Amino acid sequence: MAYKKKKSFSAGKGLWYLLLVFLGFLATLAYQSLFQPAINNPARYASGSLHRPGRRAVVIAGDDMVRGQISFNYVEYLDQKPDLQNFQFINAGMNSDLSYNLLQRLGPIVACRPAYIVIQIGANDLIGSLYPKFADYFKVVKRIPNHPGLDSYSQNLALIVQNLQQNTKAQIALAGLPLMGESIHSAVNNQALKYNQVIQAVAARQKVRFLPVYDRQVRYLMGSQRTSASVYNGEYQQIGKALVEHLISKEDFDAIAFKNGYLLHTDGVHLNSRSGIMIADEVEKFLKNQ
Repeated sequence: MAYKKKKSFSAGKGLWYLLLVFLGFLATLAYQSLFQPAINNPARYASGSLHRPGRRAVVIAGDDMVRGQISFNYVEYLDQKPDLQNFQFINAGMNSDLSYNLLQRLGPIVACRPAYIVIQIGANDLIGSLYPKFADYFKVVKRIPNHPGLDSYSQNLALIVQNLQQNTKAQIALAGLPLMGESIHSAVNNQALKYNQVIQAVAARQKVRFLPVYDRQVRYLMGSQRTSASVYNGEYQQIGKALVEHLISKEDFDAIAFKNGYLLHTDGVHLNSRSGIMIADEVEKFLKNQ
């Protein structure tokens, strides 16, 4: 009877296997870290561990732009400003959140008993409504029940404001959405304008402040005298590349923006310091003019 030699598991294959396991482990850690709340999140503040005596609590709630992990952290910027030291800023941003997700997590925000609440949500509703790949991603990762759209966004935003008005004594402001890409008259920015009109209408109906982020960015780009501008058309490769450059290679947001040819963005969606500070300035005006 012929002897059959057993196939050996070569050292080379073993190394490849270990490498794949390691890469999978890193990918899991990265995924988990991207969907963790900020250190100064509402639940921690409500527990009492973050309280700074004598400061008025300001909750800023929203998505990637607020979370400040893959976009300039304007909440942290506000918290470090010397002339705002009588306020304490609480970061209620979550990466990839849509208006539906924010509506589900208002409890910890209410528990903070804030003096002020700023809401900036809707960028993911916008891109999910226009680009099927993003809509599919949000359905899986964020478990949204329906395809994102302007009508559902308007309903969710109104419910968010109503809930916070009924359950807090906070002064509330709705911040407009930023541009997507830097071509002002592109299809995505024509839709962004409609989303901003919804935000402004909800603010007027609910008698809360509206912070004009979109208009301010448009004025800046029109005054820049740049001859051409990047059109955002739903690509995700540049977003992924910018994420790796910042989180892994530790590149500055402004350096990424410059390399990609943007004045206000890093990747067509997320913000560099110039545009982030524009939002911070609007928030500061709101806080100082109550």
